[in-house]
Amino acid sequence: YDVSNKLVAFHLLLSPGHRALRAVGITTAPKPVLDGHERGGLSSAVIITSGGSIVTLTEKVTSDKVSLLVQKNLYGAAISMAFADPAYKSADITTLFRKYAEHLYRKGDFPAAMDQYMYTIGALEPSHVIFRFLDAPKIPLLTKYLEELRTRSIATSVHIELLKTCYLKLNDVAMADRISASLSKSTNSNTCNSLVSNLLHSPAEALATLCSFDAPQAVESLKTHGATLAKALPKETAGIVISLCDGVYSPSSAAASSNIKRDLFKESLETTDLPATCELYPVHLFSSAFLENP
Repeated sequence: YDVSNKLVAFHLLLSPGHRALRAVGITTAPKPVLDGHERGGLSSAVIITSGGSIVTLTEKVTSDKVSLLVQKNLYGAAISMAFADPAYKSADITTLFRKYAEHLYRKGDFPAAMDQYMYTIGALEPSHVIFRFLDAPKIPLLTKYLEELRTRSIATSVHIELLKTCYLKLNDVAMADRISASLSKSTNSNTCNSLVSNLLHSPAEALATLCSFDAPQAVESLKTHGATLAKALPKETAGIVISLCDGVYSPSSAAASSNIKRDLFKESLETTDLPATCELYPVHLFSSAFLENP
């Protein structure tokens, strides 16, 4: 009997009048596996009966136990058993979640199926899930899935647009408007990043263009291109970062900033009483720009 998973692993009826006289258990020593973990030793049991019979039970390896449980559609126990073995690969556990989700979907238990599909995010192609939940009764479940993609920052613009459509079908106009705003902001940031990227052959021009962006777009561009700009113009780039961290950044005209002066950024380093013009951004957002340029 498996106490953890509440499963009867083996059952045997002895001949009438016979009973078990003695049982002895043996467990082999744990074995190291490739990732540094240890796989627990396998157990065996020897049982001697009053009829002179000897019954030997030997524990199967985890993969065999999981396979047998899956054949019986006992996916919950299979997943629990796989998690208990450090040697069991995470990709294989994700496959178990997917199979469990598909099993529940075939049974018509769509909410439970979605709960299992949520565990596959990051490993299973989202379209595999999305196509199964496009009909009207399943829209709330699809919305839940797309929101999780967005929360984990792995949703594409197509996913975001679909999420907005889901909220409109659910008559949640407020959320649809919020999604539209975030999509617009993301598109704007991507456009700004592309603009700076096209000017990297001239770091001064690229930095001047970046200075014309509003603070959120400037931050995104620095997160993407900060390392390149810091190599060419370390003091100037540092000045912009400090102004963003201090909340005193404000966009300037790219045309007026085409010839960037170091004194301007030196002033931003030394001035402490400037009025706040943007939110204060945490310095760790820009660490990648200066890890190679301390």
